[in-house]
Amino acid sequence: MDKLLTKSIINSVVRIEYRGKCVTATVICFPSGGKGLITVRHLFDDDSITGPVDMFVTCSPTPIRISGKVVVGDNCSDIALVILNDDSRIIGDATFQDIDMDGRNVIISDEFYIVGFPFVMDDFVYNTAMRLPDTGFPVGLIKHGYISGAIVDSGVRHYYLDIHNNKGFSGSPICYYEKDRYKIIGVISGFFNDKFDDYNVDPQSNSGIAYGTSIEHLYAALKELV
Repeated sequence: MDKLLTKSIINSVVRIEYRGKCVTATVICFPSGGKGLITVRHLFDDDSITGPVDMFVTCSPTPIRISGKVVVGDNCSDIALVILNDDSRIIGDATFQDIDMDGRNVIISDEFYIVGFPFVMDDFVYNTAMRLPDTGFPVGLIKHGYISGAIVDSGVRHYYLDIHNNKGFSGSPICYYEKDRYKIIGVISGFFNDKFDDYNVDPQSNSGIAYGTSIEHLYAALKELV
């Protein structure tokens, strides 16, 4: 019972919407003051990297409009940090103590958790007053799985995860138990589909294998904010 996610991580996970696309992000408090959002690089277009971005963050019943500067991870990795211009309305108290920058500490076959905001399935019914834009689920959900593998490709460390991922979970923190607490080791980037060709149809099914990007690729950006 002692190996549970800390409230600082759970309470810092939010849903963000940018140019019609929705993903998950983690609010991080900088030692030097201010806050940022750790999420996926593929949320942003190339022009977003060169100037300020405006987006909506859902950490309360009403989405909040915010702006910030996008800093992408090294080696074209699928991870990004949004440094917020005004964080006074953004709830979240995860700190650098909740981050593990060394991906080499991860043990294959060990367990992990993710926290994210999946899209709502078509047959799911609940109070429409709680519905967020783009049919997003009204609360963040926790999922559990195992680390199946890890590789370094073109200088980027990728984790392969035994978990059934859903759309909307991109950017979710991958939380791994290190020493005395769960820490964020990366973010969810996507999942693999299975294809079936029976009866001349080509449906796709979630294979149960997701993949993520190590947070170590934000090391240079985060180090400047200490």
